Amino acid sequence: DVVEIAIKKEASLKLSTVDAATKELHLLKRSIVKEQYQTNKQRNSHGWKKKVSQEDAASSRSEEKNVKC
Repeated sequence: DVVEIAIKKEASLKLSTVDAATKELHLLKRSIVKEQYQTNKQRNSHGWKKKVSQEDAASSRSEEKNVKC
């Protein structure tokens, strides 16, 4: 009986360790996903600003042409 109790305790301890590791892994995964989201968000906003500035430059050039004509 004593051996059986010891085995059950060890098994439950291992189970809780695995459970804790799984939770930690899940949290790590979530933080990585959040970081990727933020990075992509920054890249997209930067790309969008670039695109807008190019469009502004193009429209200002076309306005200059209109004035010359």
